[in-house]
Amino acid sequence: MIARTALILLILSATLTAQDKNAAEEKLRWLPFDSVQKTFPVAPKPLFLYISEKGCEHCEYMDTAVFDRPEIVRFVNENLTAVRVDIYLNTPLKVRDSLMDEMAFRRFLSIVGIPAYYFFDASGRVIGVLDSEMDLLKFKRMLVFLRGGHFFRTPWEKFLTLPEASEAEVNKNFPEEVSKNKK
Repeated sequence: MIARTALILLILSATLTAQDKNAAEEKLRWLPFDSVQKTFPVAPKPLFLYISEKGCEHCEYMDTAVFDRPEIVRFVNENLTAVRVDIYLNTPLKVRDSLMDEMAFRRFLSIVGIPAYYFFDASGRVIGVLDSEMDLLKFKRMLVFLRGGHFFRTPWEKFLTLPEASEAEVNKNFPEEVSKNKK
């Protein structure tokens, strides 16, 4: 009986360790900007352009509190082409046959604050622009706002007052983590 219990515990432990390892290995698949530069902002899937900078505490927060969450990783990897750009560039970015340094890129996108989030539909039309740090719930709300097509008919501030922007409704889109919202 003891040997059987020990064997069951060993198998369970190995299974849980493998699941933890798989979850830890699942990361957001950021593409470098040069992978989309020829067609920017058109991409095979809607494009999520994330503008960050090294040493930015708000960007670091997004990396550790939002972008490493399994439900966010899964959603973004499945539904978006995710591109990350460090705004303090050592080399210019090529956008539509024009080389842009950091200041030209800021002007091109009208970047006000860092981090910045730009969302384009598959045809390249801007469907959402936000900046600043976001807690997990706000980022989820933004994904629901974009996914549900609300950007065409409802301003962001008004969307936040609607029932579908409530924490309970938003979390229905991310069922694995309903009770684990980090703020």
